Amino acid sequence: MNMPVISIIVPVYNVEKYIHQCIDSILLQTFTDFEVLLVDDGASDHSGSICDEYAHRDSRIRVFHQENAGVSVARNKGLCEAIGEYVTFVDSDDWIKPDYLNELYKCLLERNRGKGLILGSFEWVYPTRILPVSVEDMLLYHADFYRLITEFICGRMMYVWGKLFNRELIISKKIAFIPDVSCFEDMLFVLDYCCYADYILIKSNYNYCYRVSYSTDTLSSRINSYECELSICREFLLRLKLYQDYYAIADAEMQNAWKTITVLFHKVILAIYCHKNQYSYSKRIRYLRELTLNNRNEIKRMFLPAYLADKIAKYLLLYCSNVCFDIWMRFLYKINFRRMFGHKTN
Repeated sequence: MNMPVISIIVPVYNVEKYIHQCIDSILLQTFTDFEVLLVDDGASDHSGSICDEYAHRDSRIRVFHQENAGVSVARNKGLCEAIGEYVTFVDSDDWIKPDYLNELYKCLLERNRGKGLILGSFEWVYPTRILPVSVEDMLLYHADFYRLITEFICGRMMYVWGKLFNRELIISKKIAFIPDVSCFEDMLFVLDYCCYADYILIKSNYNYCYRVSYSTDTLSSRINSYECELSICREFLLRLKLYQDYYAIADAEMQNAWKTITVLFHKVILAIYCHKNQYSYSKRIRYLRELTLNNRNEIKRMFLPAYLADKIAKYLLLYCSNVCFDIWMRFLYKINFRRMFGHKTN
């Protein structure tokens, strides 16, 4: 296969209901110099075989099957196999309009290609309505990238889909998705990429259609081990610190960033108590001691209570003993309490 201009990476997992629409929308693109990499992440339905059928019909499609390892590993597989000059990501339950690739590529030509990030707008597609997400057309150079932290981080522009990345930059800087990350994996990738990008070009074209699914489980169903969730939170903090120091961002301007990382900190707490981990009492106390020993200031900023239950939890964690916090959390789980951290606790 000759090197295509654009590689389209699609991680696929249990989407037999939607995968036809996704792939068909790609094949209907007005810009045709592309390849499609469908990465079957161990789907238990017919998604994988559907992908194989498309590959037999169109030589631009390549399919890779792997054991279920999560969306980050699936996307990394796509990056390893891609041969295009540029890369874009499409989620397998979403679809793109016919001019999606053409508009991204036109934006690229405006900047004489280069090693930047092209970013288009999109539409939220609900079962009963479609909501366009409006963005302001803008061109940001590296000196302006502090706005990723102060403005965009809690907005809707930090997803990995709907964008065009320079593959050479990804390879040369060894940028990849972090395995086992199921929350904000997009944001970490975008922040890493923008450390080396020359510019960000944002255009208000609504060519990406993001399907909002009400059947998606809440965060608690995707909780990893405590060690894993803590590592993810630290990875995010590391990037925030890097951007804050590099651009000399004042603490007062970091509020949006702290609001965003609240979800990650909640998952660290939930990991200690979720049923599938089943940590012993001594291990729970050890984790809480480790968490609070040198991180009190960070906890004050990261632990933003949503309900009365977690306001009490924050007070207990910061100002009472770890034993009191443990008793409170175990009590909430015992009564199957649901209004905690804005998510289900079970």
